[in-house]
Amino acid sequence: TDPFKPDTDADSIGDKTDNCPLATNTDQKNTDGDKQGDGCDPDDDNDTVLDGGDNCPLTANTNQANNDQDNEGDVCDMDDDNDGLTDPDESTWKTNPFNPDTDGEGLTDGDEVHTHKTNPLFPDTDEDGLTDYEEVKVHGTQPLTPDSDNDGLTDGEEVKKYGTKPLDHDTDDDALLDGDEVKKTKT
Repeated sequence: TDPFKPDTDADSIGDKTDNCPLATNTDQKNTDGDKQGDGCDPDDDNDTVLDGGDNCPLTANTNQANNDQDNEGDVCDMDDDNDGLTDPDESTWKTNPFNPDTDGEGLTDGDEVHTHKTNPLFPDTDEDGLTDYEEVKVHGTQPLTPDSDNDGLTDGEEVKKYGTKPLDHDTDDDALLDGDEVKKTKT
């Protein structure tokens, strides 16, 4: 400090009470509660990792764990697997906050909850024999409706058993529903 200036850094806080007398920091913020304010403290959270290399500079995390390899460490990252579902929401849904696709069928937990309204814990929400991923990304069927074309066959039966089209109630255009043909006439 300059003994001839009562406020060396000219931030309107006198050197005697300024927690960074050589660096302007009018808010006097001091995250870790030590003698240095954040404006001049090289380790704001006192975790022994200097702020420049700390993936959570304001939250102590010595091990620097970072599951999703983004810019935030796990202790300050609200979505540790970057699936679009926050860690608190993952707790509510009982999904795994370190696995972006808890049920393993190919849709992220966030997409299941927010976009498709499917259950991120069950690969086949409507239990029709097709995974939610297959319905949404492969066949364009409705993952919440077992029989998307209302022909009496589940989407899974149409795709995997009978070879009919799950979005066309009369695949062969003979004026009979696919379900009627298969279940009643056996044609």
